[in-house]
Amino acid sequence: MTNNTHRLSVNKVFGAALLALGLSASLSSAADLMVGFPGRLSAEDAKSSLVPITTEAAMRNEKGEPIYDCLEPHISKFGDTWYAYGFTIREKDVFAATCYSSTDLKTWIFRAKYPVEKRGMPLWNVLYNAKNKEYVGYGAEYGDKIHVYASPSPIGPFTYKKPMSAVLGGPGDLLMYPDTDGKAYLIYNKYQGEIPQRFAYIYQLTDDYYEIVPSTLCNTSKVMEGFWMIKRNGTYFLLGSGLVAYDVDDNFYLTAPSPLGPWTDKGYIAPVGTKTFKSQTFQGLDVTGPKGTAYVFIGHRWKTQVGGLWANATSIWLPLKFTKDNLIEEMKWYENWVLDTEGATLVPPPPLSRANPQASSTVNGESAPANAIDSDPATGWSSAGTSTAKSRVFNALSYGAVGDDKTDNTEAFSACLKAVVAAGGGKMYLPDGVYRGRIIIPPVSKPIPSWITIEIIGESEPTPVFGTVGSFPLQQNGTIVKSLATSGAAVIRASPSPNSVFGAFSAVYVVLRNLDVRTYDNPAIGGIDLNNAMQCRLENVFVNTGVYSVQASQPTHGTSGVTTPACNNAALTILRNVVVTGYNTGILVNEHTDRDNIVVAANINGLEFVHAAHASRFGRVGTYRNTHHITVSGRHGFSIKQMNTEQPGPGHTDSNNEWQTLVSDVNDPKNLGVADINYWVVEGGVGVVEKFTRNGGASIQARRIGSGIHQGKE
Repeated sequence: MTNNTHRLSVNKVFGAALLALGLSASLSSAADLMVGFPGRLSAEDAKSSLVPITTEAAMRNEKGEPIYDCLEPHISKFGDTWYAYGFTIREKDVFAATCYSSTDLKTWIFRAKYPVEKRGMPLWNVLYNAKNKEYVGYGAEYGDKIHVYASPSPIGPFTYKKPMSAVLGGPGDLLMYPDTDGKAYLIYNKYQGEIPQRFAYIYQLTDDYYEIVPSTLCNTSKVMEGFWMIKRNGTYFLLGSGLVAYDVDDNFYLTAPSPLGPWTDKGYIAPVGTKTFKSQTFQGLDVTGPKGTAYVFIGHRWKTQVGGLWANATSIWLPLKFTKDNLIEEMKWYENWVLDTEGATLVPPPPLSRANPQASSTVNGESAPANAIDSDPATGWSSAGTSTAKSRVFNALSYGAVGDDKTDNTEAFSACLKAVVAAGGGKMYLPDGVYRGRIIIPPVSKPIPSWITIEIIGESEPTPVFGTVGSFPLQQNGTIVKSLATSGAAVIRASPSPNSVFGAFSAVYVVLRNLDVRTYDNPAIGGIDLNNAMQCRLENVFVNTGVYSVQASQPTHGTSGVTTPACNNAALTILRNVVVTGYNTGILVNEHTDRDNIVVAANINGLEFVHAAHASRFGRVGTYRNTHHITVSGRHGFSIKQMNTEQPGPGHTDSNNEWQTLVSDVNDPKNLGVADINYWVVEGGVGVVEKFTRNGGASIQARRIGSGIHQGKE
């Protein structure tokens, strides 16, 4: 894949020694190029149309060994034989093309290695031109030219013919697509210019496939690379990734009635957040038999590079299926599966357990859901046959969640989290949307091998809308979890455990990230209640009541925006970039708390410190328009490195929000707090002031930044 500075640096490494799939006309014969030899299939293998596929090592040689020197393979079928054209970087500064062939997709035979030539980069396709009865090959210099080669044989020798006419913006990644009517098309992404304008373009080729037809230029209006085009039931599908260079993202697809458009974006091809199972789209397979056509997705993985040369980079092969409406189904992960080339059908792997007959991977010997994603620290993905998954992602949409601001997703969330727990922990992923309902984290009880981690992750960081004056609407973008219930549990809640390792606490470490947790003005339910969890981490979380903080009505229900774990010695709370507005208590602070970049605004009590045997630490805390910025209701030791506060100035309140007028910076009437606070106070419309108001707090040492300590004094 191409189109950023990372790839440009690779170009510099290899200098002018750029691949051509083609070969110089001065080469004497094809024999000069061949290093491999034809192989033979057993009679038993030849009879069977069933191809066992190991997803992470689909291409194997005649010894059954995975093939690593045919990277980014473009695979074409000529007659009864499949040919894979890829490239190899197995030795320093060697950047050459290779060709393998197979008659059954089980065994791939090395056929040729095409030496480095000064024309072209190692992006190649080979088409058969029936009119001229020749094989036409293509190589490209990024941002410059596409070079054309020809041969009477699919394995060469290829003779250089000509450079194509310049294409708009210069070529990046390219794909040559042969249509069923004999026409052929060039698909490429624009290499030159700023990324937001580097769209994918399509030209029709001339009848000999040597040239583009300039008048046919089609702009897909989509920034993408790494192409695969499919024609199915009269509709064309174009799959690809964003401009990620040697990386991965969530790949997507477009559809059109013709290769020349118009193209429409149809969304993602795999569960969002999996980054297409850590791969990048490359030309896949259309396997046609008497019963139809099966489609095999091929995704390339760059992440196993060795010495910077990707010597062990691999591809994954997965079945691609379609809905009855002729759209691409969300792909599922299989470690192993079966392709029936005769029937053109994809056969699921044998059941791993009666409980889950569609399972394709295991956790501690038990079956795990097919949409769980295995990983290991070396490559980000499991090796074939691995039985224990170390990290898993579960897309809530796969369990019925709908982010339409209408559907109650409580049951869908619970089903997804049940799968997370069954897998030994993992991530519930929520793409952007407004999700009604509650997230109830199930209890984790004895017997368990260890505590588990449950992560609930949104797609985008929320926009934390708060302030001290004015009126602003809250954003409706991002990942919003919303409940309008008038009683019961908080929007997100960790359930108590009936058979806990300690008290009623659930043996779970809860991680919440990139979430907007929303209720309503003067809420009767809480935002996030993790009192019963062992530990938690919140990062980029906005807990609010659906209204701008200045317009929030006085809370009367005693609810909290965030309640942290209360599990004594085992408790651990880490908060980063957390904003809470509109509650009776913004954040209820239990022990072992470490926080930074916290904002509590328009609450009765901004931070409330309850009884704790262990101390808490805060970095920067913003406290705005709370009745009491800090309230101490139990013995608690804590420190605040910077308490940055603003109280309403003259004319900054009205009859609805006059409750936001400051009563005290510290409210500790029973003198239960033991603390160090560094503060800075601003009054709206006035500026920096010397005020710091307390009710009690005899053991709380407070100092204005840059001044001495005032203990137990206003």
